[in-house]
Amino acid sequence: APADPATVDAPGMQETVEVSEGDVPKHVFSFEIEPTEVETVRRAALKIEFPLMEEYDFRRDSTNPNLPIELKPSTAIRPYQERCLSKMFGNGRVRSG
Repeated sequence: APADPATVDAPGMQETVEVSEGDVPKHVFSFEIEPTEVETVRRAALKIEFPLMEEYDFRRDSTNPNLPIELKPSTAIRPYQERCLSKMFGNGRVRSG
């Protein structure tokens, strides 16, 4: 029988607690999955209704070229946009999920 996913200890696993304004603290576990096992993990997480978030390490990506984009000097980022972007691009990785 497979191990309970809540008790599996993966090499390199990191636990953090994330708290947003007014939110209840939640435990977040992060670890890297072998490319050959991504679909297996995705299906298993869906089956047990466990939230899964994928990250893309854009700083280390050598496959896709960087886009030469710059904001106009007159551009002002609104506070809600800044909060959203900082959550999405935190730690040099793009989050989805």
